[in-house]
Amino acid sequence: MLSRERYALVFGMNSFVGTILQSVLTAIVISSKSLQLTITSQFLIYASYFVAISLLFTVRGVYTVLHMKRPAGANQTERGTNLPEASRL
Repeated sequence: MLSRERYALVFGMNSFVGTILQSVLTAIVISSKSLQLTITSQFLIYASYFVAISLLFTVRGVYTVLHMKRPAGANQTERGTNLPEASRL
């Protein structure tokens, strides 16, 4: 469990990593030497980047909600039925 004193550290690291990723993407897309993209192409790349991130968070959120709504006894019944035949004796 994360203590309250470390919330700022986690927030700072998340912001730092996000800023680094955004800077790298901007350097690649805007650089006139590398891709030479039009404004429309740049917009589509940024839109795709944000769609991919939102899909990642949405899938993780749905998984978490479905995992939490599963009854606590479901794990026990699954374990009991997945045993090999010899150990059921």
